[in-house]
Amino acid sequence: MLSLGIKTGEVQGYQREETTHVAVATAISQGEADVGLGAESAAIAAGLDFVPITKERYDLIMLRETLDRSQVKKMVEVVQDEDFQKMLGSLSGYDLSETGNMVTVEPKQQ
Repeated sequence: MLSLGIKTGEVQGYQREETTHVAVATAISQGEADVGLGAESAAIAAGLDFVPITKERYDLIMLRETLDRSQVKKMVEVVQDEDFQKMLGSLSGYDLSETGNMVTVEPKQQ
């Protein structure tokens, strides 16, 4: 039994697992689940309500020498592009304040 006194069997879809935020939102919108954890953008796209429970931060981590590869340089250029960031800003539920920022970390001396 959950802390609110709701039995897991009373929550439709409780035993079901999905692998993407869109799949969670689709299951809810089709009445196959009552609730689920997912991204706000997926909920909005499916016409669902959304209650935020936490913020997540995602970083792209790589070796310093990887930055010299042409593909990586192009990716960084795109992510830092003002038009790309405006496009990302049109998606609900994402904090883009750090998007495109680069931080280098020195290896720990042993």
